[in-house]
Amino acid sequence: MLDQNLKKTFSSCGLHFSEAFVPDVNPDDLALFNTIVIMRSPLPGHPKDDSKKWRSLLPQLVSFVDNGGSLIIMFAESYGKTVGSLNELGKLFDIEFVFNKLEESDPERCSELPNMPEGKLITCDFTAENPFDLESGIIDLIVDGGHGAQHLTCLAGSDWQALICGSGSCVSTPFPHGHYANSGTSTITAPILAASRKFGKGKILAFPGASPFWLANANLRRWKSQILNQHNNSGYEFLKQIMQWSRNNTDDTKLAAADSKFGNKEFLKQQDYSYRYLTDGEYDELKKLKPFRTWIGTISDIEALAVSVDKIKSHGYKLGIFVVDYALLTPDIWNEFQKQCDSLSEDGTFLAMPAFEQADAEGNYCIVFNVDELPAMRESYPNSNMLEDLLVKLCSYSAVFARPSECRIPCWRHGGYNLLEVATKNDLDLYRDRISSCTFLSAVNIDRSNNPGSSDFDNWLMAESLETAPTAIRENRHFNFVSSGPVIKRFFWKSRPIMLDDWEGYWLEWENGDKAEVEIELSGDVDISEVKLWDGETVIKSWKPNSSSFNTSISFDMEYDMRLHLSATDVNGGKLTASYPLYTRNRYFWAHVGSDQMNDYHNVWTPDPNGSIGLGDRIHETCGFVTIGFAWGDYLRIAPPVNWGDIMPQGVEVSSMVSNLQSFHPSPFINTGNGFDFLNNHRRKLEKCTQDMHIIHSSSNGSWLEESDARWQSPGGRNISPTRNFSKSDLWRIDADYFTPKWEAGHDCEVTVKMRIEWLKDYSFAPHATISLGHSLNIMKENLNFCCGDEIIDSKDFLMDYCESPHVPHKEWDNSGTVDLLALSLTNGIFIEVPTDKNAGTNGDEMGDFLLRPVSIPGKAYMRGWRHKPGFILSFEFEPEQKEIKAGDVMDIQYILTVTPGQFSA
Repeated sequence: MLDQNLKKTFSSCGLHFSEAFVPDVNPDDLALFNTIVIMRSPLPGHPKDDSKKWRSLLPQLVSFVDNGGSLIIMFAESYGKTVGSLNELGKLFDIEFVFNKLEESDPERCSELPNMPEGKLITCDFTAENPFDLESGIIDLIVDGGHGAQHLTCLAGSDWQALICGSGSCVSTPFPHGHYANSGTSTITAPILAASRKFGKGKILAFPGASPFWLANANLRRWKSQILNQHNNSGYEFLKQIMQWSRNNTDDTKLAAADSKFGNKEFLKQQDYSYRYLTDGEYDELKKLKPFRTWIGTISDIEALAVSVDKIKSHGYKLGIFVVDYALLTPDIWNEFQKQCDSLSEDGTFLAMPAFEQADAEGNYCIVFNVDELPAMRESYPNSNMLEDLLVKLCSYSAVFARPSECRIPCWRHGGYNLLEVATKNDLDLYRDRISSCTFLSAVNIDRSNNPGSSDFDNWLMAESLETAPTAIRENRHFNFVSSGPVIKRFFWKSRPIMLDDWEGYWLEWENGDKAEVEIELSGDVDISEVKLWDGETVIKSWKPNSSSFNTSISFDMEYDMRLHLSATDVNGGKLTASYPLYTRNRYFWAHVGSDQMNDYHNVWTPDPNGSIGLGDRIHETCGFVTIGFAWGDYLRIAPPVNWGDIMPQGVEVSSMVSNLQSFHPSPFINTGNGFDFLNNHRRKLEKCTQDMHIIHSSSNGSWLEESDARWQSPGGRNISPTRNFSKSDLWRIDADYFTPKWEAGHDCEVTVKMRIEWLKDYSFAPHATISLGHSLNIMKENLNFCCGDEIIDSKDFLMDYCESPHVPHKEWDNSGTVDLLALSLTNGIFIEVPTDKNAGTNGDEMGDFLLRPVSIPGKAYMRGWRHKPGFILSFEFEPEQKEIKAGDVMDIQYILTVTPGQFSA
């Protein structure tokens, strides 16, 4: 929790620290200390949410300060969600914290944290009233971090004394709606960023900076201790002096008692891991799950609830989820809806739940339930309102990607949902497609007849009791299925170990040579005629039981990741159409799509007792990662192949890539002379993933960009003016495979791209006209140059000036602003020819260089680049040998992307 070097230095000054997680602290423990430092408040909705214990300590913390203790309040964030629980403490002392964007317009007051492009520094001022003796009178605070590095703005009551403020040219501005939780409501000039007050006999200091950077990882090699060393060690002096300011006389008896309870404590224990093995008891509990027949369907309004409840109860349903139009709801009406559902529920026999369906202004539908308060769902958005209005803010909920065949944005370009409506064969094919990519979701049936109980298919939720059944389709631990016939009694791994991932559910861990065994048990009212076991989109085993019950187990020799699910048919035509999936994950090389559905991830793990993260019953080290945009965008990211313990702050998510490469976009672009054609609308899926190689397939037949005059009409006749438009190309299309072999720390990480361009009509290339195969967004760093083979090229001799683009990026990876650059003629600027099998890219980045190596290109390859805030853009292009293209022609292309380990090279 506390940087060990910092802890030793503090100890030499007479400052002694103990560390503990909130659940391990009892109220009586507070009396052992002079000062309590809050490093992180709970993350609401997280599977390990300890808000209940946190709230139980709040009165004790007030009493502790009132009786003479000192409290220092710091912060560690997750999309701003932890601010809410921090404010539960703050309001007891008349202070509020807001998660705002801090911006400084004076360039002399702006700098960067080394090797962390997303962590900006702004110079702030100590007030005249502050009690600290700091020669410089200024301090640099980390802001604009997004994931993990933001400093909160203080809204302090009259008893508080400001200690640190932004300058007159510094403003604190609420983030745009949907970006983060707990932003403020107005812009503040010269915001208060630290403050103190007396309270009873004690005192409080609020310094809501990112504790992982100031305390937990202050000396991390990656940022060269700049936070502590800034302005002649004023960072360290500030930390030391606030600790000394807070301290009363040390009681040696209390010090010994504190050391006895909290000293030399091993914080990493099995039950605290984010990734841990199921215990025997937990595994046995899963055997007790039983199916509860559930109806999910629409009703006209909440006035129809009572009649609808009676109808579905008469049909034998145990649980009803009643969906109304989002447009009919307000927070008060939603609360009333919940109360009515509660009043119509009967303990142990029937449970009613409220839900809503939104038809948004982008042409998509979603159904949401398992939420306490009515979420504010945007009508228009560039990415996904389910992601940014639900997952970013709530963590825990149920969200259905509804009416898939009617949605304008397909599910593979959307995120934030954890359920998929299956109403047609196309929906079912789509579900199997998503399962084959290891996405953590399951299927549901929605009855839209407005005649509850008349649906052909039922939902079944598997749980120990009716009261816990809604958790079967909450978050990403799914135990539900859709059937009009056979019912699942058991479908789970018989093999061990089973890993429980807080964010992505259960999966079987395996390595080469292991056997995986699955238990299957079904029952029916009539004989079951056929059972099929699927791996993704392929049936791998079938049985013909001809019995009303079916019970078997099947084992596999593990050679690659499996994505299993079931279907079954009975003699009356009843069908189990969609089961929940069972996934595997290799012990040393993970391939998975994130719980938000927005990216896939490829992670390498090495058992290491000195590693930075726990998996199962062992400590591991991981190095770098590869991630590919599924819904977010068209990017491919490679993080430096460096051990996380050397560069990543523990206890917080930081999304920065740390090398100069932000993202590579393997999307062909062509200037057609009367416009451009850009294949950046990709449909991606995981293919075969072994212990040594992962394969991802990607196809694109058009673009996904802002078009102000775009229009779309829904199948139901709604006219849509989309934020971003999908445009299908009539010129060309691509299919590509990305091959990612397992890498090692300290050695290059490579991704091989094999791409086929298929031409859909005749086309003539003008002289020197090129195709951009892909381009990268990069951060400019000190001493960074460029290279081609052994030649080193000075950046000032290579990069061209940026021309403004009307396309406005929405995220740091967004490449919409590059289209005007890619359209520029090769002959009107600087370019470098790149020979086959020669690396071209950056040179001199201590955190790792980014390189592209042509392997097979049907023409001459080139690299060119432009300055582009906050860095530069590289485009890798080729001039085709074949100038006259005929419809049906293909071009096969292969190149290798590399990120090196920089100064961490083995």
